[in-house]
Amino acid sequence: MKKLGRLLLLIPCLMAVGCRQSTLPVYSYYQSLEDMGWGQSEELFYTFPVTADERYQVEGVVRVSPDFTLRQVPLGVVLETPEHQYRESQLMMPVKQRQISTTGYVVREYPFEILSDFAPEQSGTYTLSLRPLLRDSVIRGVIEVGVTVTPSR
Repeated sequence: MKKLGRLLLLIPCLMAVGCRQSTLPVYSYYQSLEDMGWGQSEELFYTFPVTADERYQVEGVVRVSPDFTLRQVPLGVVLETPEHQYRESQLMMPVKQRQISTTGYVVREYPFEILSDFAPEQSGTYTLSLRPLLRDSVIRGVIEVGVTVTPSR
């Protein structure tokens, strides 16, 4: 009887999970940086496919070691279209802490918005590049930089 009661409690939970639609990214890629540092001359490239009849949320994530001390990082962003047209912009990556732990080593993760509600003019493969705009030659403590492209709801 107890097993039947537990099963009856489990069914609504499974139905709730099954009914919830989660939008999966069409692109998610992280690049590891050597020596835990992101150099000013190190431009990182991300190439992803999109369709013109869809809108997308383009987000970045920087994963850093505990010795990373910056509160914000200015970034240069270049978006290249399939026809090799370039749109340059700058953004200030705010450092809002969200901590994840991995096998005894603490990694801090800072997500940030790159393009909100991105509506490509044409379908095809776009390339996004990111590089730090700090005066320091290297930002110490940066382990990985990633980009995720997700269809907007």
